Amino acid sequence: MLTNDPGGTADIRAFSCHLEVGEPETWSPRIRPRNRRMGIRPPMPSRPVQNRDTIASLIVVGAMLMDADVGGEAFTLEQLTKKIRELLRPGQILAADDVRSLLPGMAHCLAAALDRWRWKRRESVYQG
Repeated sequence: MLTNDPGGTADIRAFSCHLEVGEPETWSPRIRPRNRRMGIRPPMPSRPVQNRDTIASLIVVGAMLMDADVGGEAFTLEQLTKKIRELLRPGQILAADDVRSLLPGMAHCLAAALDRWRWKRRESVYQG
């Protein structure tokens, strides 16, 4: 007998009356199905990256990777943010506003060109 549950679970008490006298009981009405997934891990809770030093490091690494991808051309904030998000661990998130707020202080490695950014090329210290 099915209950009125949207999941269509069976009513255990309805089956208990169908047991024959003297027949061994192969299941117990106390056993209830667990409502959990089997075989996959539950989703990880998202944790935002809020440490300013970590975000600044991600900007530097992301900008270097973007510079290599675009061949020295300027790149947009969206491209940079997408590249930075690729660097994050699973379950970590990064807000574009956090990246945008730190970009003006990154003048030592990034140059602004209108609404785009360019990686500042550093000359090698070793000449020879």
